[in-house]
Amino acid sequence: NIQLLFVTGRTLAWSYELLKSLDVPYIVASLNGAETLLSPERRILYQEYIPGALVKKIIALFDEPMVIYSQ
Repeated sequence: NIQLLFVTGRTLAWSYELLKSLDVPYIVASLNGAETLLSPERRILYQEYIPGALVKKIIALFDEPMVIYSQ
């Protein structure tokens, strides 16, 4: 029975490294929900990213350069 849910903007690898020592089952949603992992099985429950073509269209809307972090 899962009673803990962690949600973060960090990567799944970073989040798992921080939480892996917990002795209770949990779900971690990383990258603001783009990836969701069930522990202790380390099973991916959900994974969805913005398509690269859409990212390029979004960047084209801005006059100033910007940084986008992506996996």
